[in-house]
Amino acid sequence: MVSQQTQYEINNDYWPKAVTINQTADLINHYAQIPWQWMATLDLEPGTTQEKAERLLKWWRKSIYGYHKLQIAHEGIFNAQGNTGRHLHLLMLGRSANGRSLLHIPDPEVRELEHTWQKMAHRSASIEWVYDLLGAVRYVYGNNVTNNPAWQQLCAYNKRLLKKARTRARFFN
Repeated sequence: MVSQQTQYEINNDYWPKAVTINQTADLINHYAQIPWQWMATLDLEPGTTQEKAERLLKWWRKSIYGYHKLQIAHEGIFNAQGNTGRHLHLLMLGRSANGRSLLHIPDPEVRELEHTWQKMAHRSASIEWVYDLLGAVRYVYGNNVTNNPAWQQLCAYNKRLLKKARTRARFFN
């Protein structure tokens, strides 16, 4: 189980660059406590820094909020390793005042959000609904960080909503 120090946030000060199998299990346990709704892979141009990636992500979040009026929260990683190039992996959830979530956004509008990312970042995007919570968390925090020195934890966005999701998961389905 994750220590008290990291109950609501994990950052690279706590996690070494290349995470071992045992540490991966702690990451998976930590992130599987949240009822994630989307898993997104957002590709980046070669040479994109983590700071630029986070700026692009901020603009993309604004487009989601602007059209759907959902509070968005996410955690994820910036991966700069391998032949696939630089990219972000995000686990996301959203909630509106009237109870709508990311799960209520119809597929054509989800594809439009992918296209919005493509216009901004000049690279592809893939958004998938999370049907298998543990599988999604394992993919992002298992496959992409174990023995990989090229990952960086992104800043958690909307920690208040993430905390609510941990304690009141039933309101996010």
